[in-house]
Amino acid sequence: MLLHVNRTCLELFGIARLDDVRGINLLQACRALGNCEVQLPGDAATPLECRIDFDQIRSRDLLPTARAGSIHIGGVISLLRSPDSGSPDGYLIQVHDITSRVLAEGALQESCDRLAGIARHLPDAMFAIDRKGVVTTWNLAMEDPTGIPTAVIRDGHGG
Repeated sequence: MLLHVNRTCLELFGIARLDDVRGINLLQACRALGNCEVQLPGDAATPLECRIDFDQIRSRDLLPTARAGSIHIGGVISLLRSPDSGSPDGYLIQVHDITSRVLAEGALQESCDRLAGIARHLPDAMFAIDRKGVVTTWNLAMEDPTGIPTAVIRDGHGG
């Protein structure tokens, strides 16, 4: 059950007051959305990343939120232990909005896919490598001068 939330977290989720969510089983609400796999940690902290759809939250009456649309959140779930007995006492969930990062990663992947698609069919032989020396683009025209099929490079067996 949710015992405490700081002001920043309330604002992130569009919730007016702590009393509006105190006692809610937040992990159960997240699982009901089906947008993220929430794994409860053992002794080590567990990363958390999921998409929060506020329209779905409101329509299913999972949280009293005033937000609309969706965001991506990232964070960590840590096990809290009782100082007296050392037994599990609850969880500390730290979250932040990672929507801009997720959108940027998607745009970058789309751009890379577009470049690879263009390069694949250029009449001139070309390839591209990343900073680690891994081939990221290898076009069909590279097969003739190198004798290495594109599929071999694509499957990671070319170097």
